[in-house]
Formats: sequence, C-alpha cells, structure tokens
Amino acid sequence: MASSTTTLLKVAAFATIATIFFMITAAPHAEATITDGVVIYYLKPCLGYLTGSGKSPSSSCCSGVVNLNKAAKTKTDRQQACKSLKDLYSKYHGINKQRAAGLPKACKVSIPNGIQISPNIDCGKVN
Repeated sequence: MASSTTTLLKVAAFATIATIFFMITAAPHAEATITDGVVIYYLKPCLGYLTGSGKSPSSSCCSGVVNLNKAAKTKTDRQQACKSLKDLYSKYHGINKQRAAGLPKACKVSIPNGIQISPNIDCGKVN
C-alpha cells in the first residue's frame, strides 16, 4: 500500500510541476499587439478629416478611434500605438496638427493621461 501512495504522490508532484511550467511558459509576454497596420486600419477613415476636409470626423473615423483605444490595452500597446502614430504623421503630409491633437476629444474618446496625437510626443512617457 505504501508504494502505491508513494507513486500517487510522485504523479501528483509531477503534475503540479508540469502545470507550473506550462503556466510560466504560456504567460503573455510584454510584446505589443498594436502594429502600424492596425493603426492604419483603424484611423484610415480619419485621413480626410485630418487633412482638412469636413467640419467634424465621420462616424467611421470615430469608430476607428474608439476601437484603437480599446485595442491598446497595455502600456506596451499604447507606446507602440504612439510610435506608429508618430511614424504615420511623418509619412502623411498635410495633416492638420490641431485636428490631429483634438481627434480623441472630437470623437468623445478619453485617452489615458491626456495624450495628444502629435509628431513631437515622447512615446516613452506614455503609460
């Protein structure tokens, strides 16, 4: 009887160690899920407004702003979104700086820490 109890304890110990190992190796890494492509996808409907056409952003633009904000769940995601926005800012000439900075407010979206879309933002300070 003692050997079956010992065997059962060894199996239980192995199962516990295996579970902990898989939990550690499967834990999410701090890699951003936001890419330039994701930012472009969400904000492409805003390009017309940002370059000066229209008095207010379209509903599809604001939906993109809302969805991008929801997608950027972690600090790493928000910093990557910031970097993508800065990169895109330099690629799309003619973006109105005031409209870009005010886009979240125009879409009634609260951005953490009052971050503004700007070519001069320090993405390292984004939380």
